[in-house]
Amino acid sequence: MKPQSTVPVLPDQDRGLPLPLQDDHPPSYSGPSTPLAQASLAQAPPPNPPVITSLPSIDFSQYFVSESTVSADQTTLITHLPTLSSDKAALLSFIRAQAALPPRPEIRIRGRHKDFNGHLKTSFDIRLNMLRYLVPSPPESWNYIRIVGAEEAALRGVKSAGKRASPTPETLEEWVSRFVKDRSTPKTFTLTRAVVNWDTEYLDGQIRGLIAATKYNGQVDVTFPLANSKVVVHSPTNGNQFLSKIMSTFMGVNQYEVATAVWPYATQAPGAQHSQSIPRTCAVQSEDLWWRNWKDTIRYAILSQKQGWLSTDDFIEGAMGGYARIPEGKPWGGS
Repeated sequence: MKPQSTVPVLPDQDRGLPLPLQDDHPPSYSGPSTPLAQASLAQAPPPNPPVITSLPSIDFSQYFVSESTVSADQTTLITHLPTLSSDKAALLSFIRAQAALPPRPEIRIRGRHKDFNGHLKTSFDIRLNMLRYLVPSPPESWNYIRIVGAEEAALRGVKSAGKRASPTPETLEEWVSRFVKDRSTPKTFTLTRAVVNWDTEYLDGQIRGLIAATKYNGQVDVTFPLANSKVVVHSPTNGNQFLSKIMSTFMGVNQYEVATAVWPYATQAPGAQHSQSIPRTCAVQSEDLWWRNWKDTIRYAILSQKQGWLSTDDFIEGAMGGYARIPEGKPWGGS
């Protein structure tokens, strides 16, 4: 008589197989090498793990405007659509739609050194897109349109900046109406996008301190460019853009620069005296929390001598072990 098997027989619904005959040995199977409870404890994430903010709910296709050109530095879009210079409703709708799109603030970190021939060479050139930190989760919306005040110097449908128009319009609708009624050619209406209350001074100091800790001896530049910061409606050029540019140079342009789409990074400026009842609140994430989340990735990119955009892929690669593969070295970045 055969000894009874000590291996438990699993029900067929659990194994997805028919039950074996009583005299057959069940097929071998293997469970997890570590009990699930122990595995979950062993792989538990560290306290306060870095958090990467998701993409904002924006229709990015709205940045594209037909019959337009974009400057080489990506700051200014110029459109010559005829209806925008002659139709008040069309222009007003266009300006409001463009004001609802944030600019693209960036952080650019560049290191350069001189080679043995004295030529300046790039050691690293890193760019980070900070647009997502201006857009809070729906349905919140912090952005607004600001119209130039009567006492501010601005271009109010003239060829040079002045402090007031007579009479001074007070609303976007009034300025749009004045622009459309203006029969001067050429003429332009500009919407400026601006970021306020962003503590770039704090970030500049943190970035420079991190680079110094890597023993880099080269020249360091930390800048905060603002792409997609202007939308210009230009009157039609009548098909000859070269001639239009010549006319604009010698005759001047009636320019309307009276509207700004304001995008706050936080409710108050950095360093301001905040009352306990109204603390400084950021739209998405504070500068300090952002720095704590990204500083290791930035250091990893610098030591890897990366050139280009820094993205979540770099963050993931570093967190999965890339940071440990870059050892502390000797001073570098010198000739």
